[in-house]
Amino acid sequence: MNLNFKFSASLLFSILFIWTLNGNAQERNFNKIRVGLSISPFAENNIGPFEELVGSGSFESEKFFGADLSVNVPIKGIFSIESGLGYSTQSVTFKSAFNPEHETFTETKNLSILEIPILGSVHFGNYFYVNLGPTLHFDLSKKVDYRDKQNGIGANLGIGANYNISPIFSVHLEPYLKSYSLIPFESGKYYDRITQLGFKIGGRITLD
Repeated sequence: MNLNFKFSASLLFSILFIWTLNGNAQERNFNKIRVGLSISPFAENNIGPFEELVGSGSFESEKFFGADLSVNVPIKGIFSIESGLGYSTQSVTFKSAFNPEHETFTETKNLSILEIPILGSVHFGNYFYVNLGPTLHFDLSKKVDYRDKQNGIGANLGIGANYNISPIFSVHLEPYLKSYSLIPFESGKYYDRITQLGFKIGGRITLD
């Protein structure tokens, strides 16, 4: 499925979900500290260097799942900072390029990433928000010869919709776009990077 289509569909679903809810009970609670837990049941991943290389192998991602624990701290007005701890796992299949002089092969390995985002949040009205900022991430998988380790600094953009079920509990839907290894901790001319388009769903508790 096309990445742009998936992102647009996720964002539209978020907007329609919030639009159908009764707004009379909604309160502005983003000016308090909130602790959240969310899952990413699916994501589309593009793995490989930014440059298109002739004769190189290809990667295919399957069975993705992610989860994260977050803390959102208000700064002033509509602005806040969000950080926490995230974890994702997926199966990545490498297919070597055709070469008449060498035997081609296919191999599937698990890829697990631990990440620490530091995001600036801007809230629009009572429902919508945008997260943007860098992410420190570490590759927990075993090293393989055909894929670079994903240790480095990336970036995260999220466009979310939030709804307060009660004064202390809210639910959120957040389509997001991530890019890993924009600044890798290891050197390499054609470094493998991950561009990920996914969708989070979860809840937050407001602390007094």
